[in-house]
Amino acid sequence: MTVAKNSDVNYKSGVKAVDKKEGNCEFTVDTSKVNIGAAGTYYATYTSKDSKGNTAVAKRKIIVKHNQEDTNNKFNEFYNKYLVGKDAYGIVSTIRSEISYNSSWGDDDPIWYGLTNKRGNCYVHVLLVQKALNKAGIKNQVVKTIDGTHYWNLINVGGVWRHYDSTPGNHLIGPATDDEKFASSAMKGRDWNRSAYPEAK
Repeated sequence: MTVAKNSDVNYKSGVKAVDKKEGNCEFTVDTSKVNIGAAGTYYATYTSKDSKGNTAVAKRKIIVKHNQEDTNNKFNEFYNKYLVGKDAYGIVSTIRSEISYNSSWGDDDPIWYGLTNKRGNCYVHVLLVQKALNKAGIKNQVVKTIDGTHYWNLINVGGVWRHYDSTPGNHLIGPATDDEKFASSAMKGRDWNRSAYPEAK
């Protein structure tokens, strides 16, 4: 069962206890190990007895979903531990080293996914960098290829725009000009809509 944080949960929903001879039996639910006020995975314990006192016990996984406050708190912890006081390159390179790569887009909350699992694809990386740059007061934009297969950050440092890429692997970390970014091997000839972004020359 997946529930919202601090929600009013009907733990009996979708559950029944059935005895072969007596049919449906009453059951109780112990939710003392479930913290509905904190995101996480918990287990509720279900107990049922028939008229002869025979007892059956089962556990049900209860997933308490995180909310935006949880995401912000997790990000702030990460930022304060790894990123505070760093410049643009330091933010990009640190996220690149701390968050490894997999093919996941991070479901409905890429930042939470990336920080919880310590991995994610280029979209997870680019949003983490964007959030960190915004917190640091560094002007930036998210860039994507025309075909939408790769994302990275365009960052303004000292009035000059440059491309930075926090995706692990052979992506050019930067700072890079438009020509340098396009020519890098990982781009494989993919371009972006240059008229939609500041020029990095």
